[in-house]
Amino acid sequence: MNDIRISIAMATYNGGRFIAEQLASLGKQTLLPLELVVNDDGSTDKTIEILEEFAKTSPFPVKIFRNEQRLGYADNFLQAASRCSGDLIAFCDQDDLWMSSKLEICSREFQDPDVLLCAHSGELFGHGVAAGAKCPEYDKRRVFNPLTIYPLLSSYGFAMLIRKTLLTITKNGSRVPSNAWEALLAHDKWMWFLASVFGKIVLLPEVLVLYRQHDSNLFGGETGSAGAGISKLGIKRNYELQAIKEERAGEILKNISLDLADPWQAKAMAGATFLASCGIANHRRSLLYADHRTFVQRLSDFLTLVKEGGYITRRRATRLGLPAALKDMVAGLFRISRR
Repeated sequence: MNDIRISIAMATYNGGRFIAEQLASLGKQTLLPLELVVNDDGSTDKTIEILEEFAKTSPFPVKIFRNEQRLGYADNFLQAASRCSGDLIAFCDQDDLWMSSKLEICSREFQDPDVLLCAHSGELFGHGVAAGAKCPEYDKRRVFNPLTIYPLLSSYGFAMLIRKTLLTITKNGSRVPSNAWEALLAHDKWMWFLASVFGKIVLLPEVLVLYRQHDSNLFGGETGSAGAGISKLGIKRNYELQAIKEERAGEILKNISLDLADPWQAKAMAGATFLASCGIANHRRSLLYADHRTFVQRLSDFLTLVKEGGYITRRRATRLGLPAALKDMVAGLFRISRR
């Protein structure tokens, strides 16, 4: 893939404090990008001035766009990505530091035409961070076929490369709500959602970005893998709200499928069916933890889940499986260790 074309999509807003360091790390890539596309969301500091100065000596073209009205970080990133010309797009925060081999290592994974997203590990640095703390953290290279990793999970945008195809499947305004009723999914979660349904996702253990922590972070890092974070919070999850979110996500895929031809249409419908089954399973799980349910009713709910295959390994993308079955039996059915 010597002719691979990679665009970097950077969203900026008052990033003058750290952006020069990030830009310098982009210029040191062993595989240089086709371009850097910057979408600025109304910066009032020296962000634009620093970008323009970098553009004078950059080893690749730098295209700077300024929004007339504020878009917010998610739509700002998606706007930047939509303006990219490359076959692959790397999302780029304004305050991190890239390892020089990031683009070269990640781009190799796209030799498989079915790979739509590649994510890698990152390392936290900066304010109050323990040395060597990882976020996200992947222990080994893993490849996930469609619907074998949970669509409503995600990695972090700064750790992602995507195939531009993801931006053409449907309109970004159609994206899934971030919970049962609030704002739409962020750009990275939306790309993950589509990639998990329509193609393959590759996770890499290599640390390819230093994820800066500081007092102005829009979002801070949490150590460990995305999957580990979910499991720690699982006992407290409101399964009914999760079920609503999954059902709505399935309906969105149904609507998307109407404008698609095969094989995309078939994949959208498969995703809709899968998420509907996730919603049913989580609805039944919510009943296990409902205070008004008697033991006999909870036993019926649990056995129905088992009978319907809600815990079997091949459906691991529902985040169920044996650990969930044991947890539901102990904490839900028998109420031994409810928290």
